[in-house]
Amino acid sequence: MLLAPVSGVVLSRNAEPGEMLAVGQSAVTLGESAEPFVRVFVPTRQLPRVRQGQSATAVLDGFSDRPIAGKVVAINPKAEFTPRVALTERERADLVFGVKVALQDSAGFLKPGLPATVEIHTSEAP
Repeated sequence: MLLAPVSGVVLSRNAEPGEMLAVGQSAVTLGESAEPFVRVFVPTRQLPRVRQGQSATAVLDGFSDRPIAGKVVAINPKAEFTPRVALTERERADLVFGVKVALQDSAGFLKPGLPATVEIHTSEAP
């Protein structure tokens, strides 16, 4: 019997019943469902307007009438995509930064890997 320290959804089974596992090897991959989040990528030119604590809204395909409230909780300090040589202004525009948005899913719509469209409300003060 396996016990997890948090509630969640089994994303993958990494071993079959009866299989021997080494110390530290995972038997299952668990997605914690209590604190859902989405990671979005913000272009360099828009990043100065994004701050931790800002509100956001996520919309799922097929459920555009049910927006899900969220909040920016983390901004990566380094670009996620860097061209080999980002010397020109046009090439620097290709840089994007990962932003983590925590979502408040009281209805239980969110599932691991489900795509969402996210709007970060940049006009407000943090």
